[in-house]
Order: sequence, then structure tokens, then C-alpha cells
Amino acid sequence: MFQGLSLPLLIRWLGVVDDGVVEKEELQARMRAVQAALARLSEFKGTSDDQVLGRLRVEYESQIHELESDSKNANHCTKGGATYERLLAEALLAERRTILQLRNEELINDEVLRRIQRDLDLAELRLNKG
Repeated sequence: MFQGLSLPLLIRWLGVVDDGVVEKEELQARMRAVQAALARLSEFKGTSDDQVLGRLRVEYESQIHELESDSKNANHCTKGGATYERLLAEALLAERRTILQLRNEELINDEVLRRIQRDLDLAELRLNKG
């Protein structure tokens, strides 16, 4: 029981500091994974629906730009910063309210509502994880 409580004190006493290695490794791994996904998508050029393929490429390229931005601004309030998280949470809440209103007005059905809610749930999970 006391082991868990004394760990922070031990870490401070030993002078252990977070050197950011884990975050750098994660950023590099995410970048390589997204680049691999883009490379794989390029193999389907001309064999699949070009519009769908183009949309996926734009999404992955956007992820690359975001990761590059995170890399350059590691100490700024970018993704994962308090302001970013607060604003994204508010935006997701607005989306959720809107789709509920659309369903209540019978402009969308329950299936469409659930699909969009699932995407919003995933976005909130990513927000809360980060």
C-alpha cells in the first residue's frame, strides 16, 4: 500500500525528470504509421474509387501536418494542450446537440444518429486519452 504513495517522493528525491523521450518516440511512431498508410493507399490508385481514395489521402496528409506541427511546437499548447482540449470538447458538444436536434426534428433517423454519435464518441475518447 505504501509503495504507491512513496513513489512520487522517491522520484523527486532521485531527481528523475521527464526528458520527453517517450513523447518523441510516440510522435515518430505515429508519423511512420501514417506514412505507411499513405504508401499503402497509393498502391490502390486507379483500382479503387478515386474520390474515396482522395478523401482518405487528405485525411492522412492532414494527420501528417498535425504531427509535424506537434513536433515543431512541442512546448506550445497544441494538440493535448488545455485550451485545445477545452475548445475541442465544446465543439464536440455542439455537434452532439445538433445531431440530437436533427433527429428530434425527424430530419435524420436513428441509424444516422448512431453513426455520427459513434464518430463523436471516438473523438471524445481520443481527447480524453490524450
